[in-house]
Amino acid sequence: MPMKNEPKERQRLLWTHDYRTTYERGEKAFLTWTKARSISSHYYSITMTPNAKPISAQRIWKDDLERERYTKELWFYLIQRLNRKIDNNYLRKPHLTIQYQEAVEHYSRDDCDKRVVPHLHATLAVPDACHEQFKALLIETSKGVYTINYVLLKGDFSAICSVQIKDIYDINYWIGYVMKQQLNGAEYEDQQSNQRERYPQDESLKGFWNTNFSR
Repeated sequence: MPMKNEPKERQRLLWTHDYRTTYERGEKAFLTWTKARSISSHYYSITMTPNAKPISAQRIWKDDLERERYTKELWFYLIQRLNRKIDNNYLRKPHLTIQYQEAVEHYSRDDCDKRVVPHLHATLAVPDACHEQFKALLIETSKGVYTINYVLLKGDFSAICSVQIKDIYDINYWIGYVMKQQLNGAEYEDQQSNQRERYPQDESLKGFWNTNFSR
């Protein structure tokens, strides 16, 4: 008797090893995330890149943990401003709060030993209840690609070089890709522990990007 998922499995056999590994890593992580959430949402990918000059000025170019800290602080500032613009009391209104999972990339996609400007990839889950308000904060730069209207957020975003937001067409692959360059092993666990203590508001530090997922 054919197995229920046999057609899907036959299709996956046609994928390259790298694509399948990336997709299934993201598939597992996405299921973990959505099982813990009951709010219907729209999903977006977002990439935030800091300006390189402050990183060099602080002499942290070769310190991955400090680069991670600096990039995430910019991210928390940005996401807080977005949430607060949608509702000033968002911390008490989960149905009006943008949820996210993020990871910082430090190395070149083509050369894993070459550091690049640290940049943050994230998946945004924008609740249906505030989706229109969120879209009103965006500027479309090309079809399906947006940036943020910083003027509406009324903050200081001078340390951010760029923010690119896209509609997600393959969320499993996107999340799998985002997870690819996470810090490994004990170093990663130490970093997560420190981040949890420093940033209790960061939902991504509650077991989503963890070392149980193969890299």
